[in-house]
Amino acid sequence: GFYYFAIIEDFILRFVWVASFILVDYGYIGSDLMTSIVAPLEVF
Repeated sequence: GFYYFAIIEDFILRFVWVASFILVDYGYIGSDLMTSIVAPLEVF
């Protein structure tokens, strides 16, 4: 069970990382705010 959860979470985190990179790169959102949103997701 946990193994499949880790696979799905890894896929989601990779997608979030790419989305955050694009949003910060084009100036839609500040890097500090994006870090605050993404960092708690990486704890699990």
